[in-house]
Amino acid sequence: MPVVPVFPCGGGGPCPPCPPATMGWVTVADYPLTGIDSAAAVTTTGGNLALTVGGAPYLTLTGIAGSGTGSLTPTNGSGVVFAASGGGNRTVRLDIDWAALGIDLYLDPIVIQEEFAFVSSATGGDILAMMHTSGSGLSSNFNTGVRWTFTGAAYQIAPRYYNGSAIVDTNWSSSATPFSGNYSASIALVPTGIEARGHVGSMVLPPSMGLGPRRWAQSGVWAATLPYPVGPPRAAFGVADASAAWRRIRVLRRGAV
Repeated sequence: MPVVPVFPCGGGGPCPPCPPATMGWVTVADYPLTGIDSAAAVTTTGGNLALTVGGAPYLTLTGIAGSGTGSLTPTNGSGVVFAASGGGNRTVRLDIDWAALGIDLYLDPIVIQEEFAFVSSATGGDILAMMHTSGSGLSSNFNTGVRWTFTGAAYQIAPRYYNGSAIVDTNWSSSATPFSGNYSASIALVPTGIEARGHVGSMVLPPSMGLGPRRWAQSGVWAATLPYPVGPPRAAFGVADASAAWRRIRVLRRGAV
């Protein structure tokens, strides 16, 4: 008795190949900060800040940096409240275990997203959401991100890069209307360079961020002058003569959705 082939797709032939996967940004880590336990303000620099939820360890923010008057205060319902005044500034970073997330920084495009709530700003005050490798400070090299500033006449949002000196690009937004509510930033590291985007409101997936993008192309020469050295990138946040509540950090990877 002859063997009759069975073609499950019908039509007398083999099934066609599966359609290609749709590529997009996939969340690999999400760290909401509004649910942390309240704790005493940290006014010193040089140390770390251990965050807890329900008394259990949650995240450790490392490398508190800054000068002058400033503080970081874990506040349930708000997040980590940063405050600096009288010419002071405060910054901190979150070190990310990329290997544990299954990410190869040589190959995998990644995004660090950050969300904060605006509290206040003196004239000349800055709020910065950042991604960098060399430290936490506002003046640490290889530091890419988005700056919110109040000039005394306008509230402005612009991409910022620091390496030896601060380079603030053309404003994405400038208005006499005061900052209010939540804002977010999205900083991507891809093989060809870095991309920063900003957003008025809570974080959304790129490219839906409403401001930007600003792209910095990667140098073709593997040398110390690279705009962004080979990993590991970190999430960082800071204020100078301003106050804001760091509310959420999210890490994305390019992949099938």
